[in-house]
Amino acid sequence: MVHLIFHHDHRLRQIRQRLPRLSSPIRLKAFRSSSRNENRTPPPQRILDIGAGTGLLGRPLIAAGSTVIECDPSQLLLQQCNGHKVAARAENLPFTDESFDAVTAAQCWHWFDRIIAPREIHRVLKPQGRIAIIYQTYLRLPGNIAAASEQIILRHRPRWRHAGGVGINGQALKDLQTARFTQIESFSFDVEIPYTRDAWQGFIRTCSPVGPSLSADELARFDIDHAAMLLSGQKISRFPTVSSQQSQPALEAL
Repeated sequence: MVHLIFHHDHRLRQIRQRLPRLSSPIRLKAFRSSSRNENRTPPPQRILDIGAGTGLLGRPLIAAGSTVIECDPSQLLLQQCNGHKVAARAENLPFTDESFDAVTAAQCWHWFDRIIAPREIHRVLKPQGRIAIIYQTYLRLPGNIAAASEQIILRHRPRWRHAGGVGINGQALKDLQTARFTQIESFSFDVEIPYTRDAWQGFIRTCSPVGPSLSADELARFDIDHAAMLLSGQKISRFPTVSSQQSQPALEAL
């Protein structure tokens, strides 16, 4: 499932996306707002990608002609980015007020201080700027491989509070509302993604309760348990999904 949340100055018209097979944020191929001339190409934008990681979201935005500032606290991850690189946290952005046309945050909002980060983002956005919060997550359905993998995660992280999620990040919506963002739109949709066994194991390893949270010894033990489950006969193929599109109550629907 993919969940997107937008604050914007006028109505969103079209978003085209392509999901990679390995773990990564969404690769945004086109972001086009409505106008009387829907074929008009928007001018290049100055975009701040916070929690940029290795720059997987920034690359297609750069290819589309935008200037992208890749911002992440990890210098190691930033070495793989293609844009302008700035080592900083979302709670303390080293940029002047009203510097950016848009701010993106893919697969990272849950790491931020939910009071300070939205205020900082609001500060660096231009008066009619936009923020896009993007999440891509698996769907835990009865009998599928995602459910089996989540059981292994809970064996190693029994207090993981995001287990059993349905792909909707309601907390991010509340954070934007609390920070006085307006004209918020939210929607989600389901897609089928084929995985090999190795690709699925790599994807789960990058999930927040696993690779980023476990110690080296804990991660090694998790890898052993997860690999044993994957080799036990569980079939990995296309995930059972149902096409859907949802909007959050009390928010403007697409």
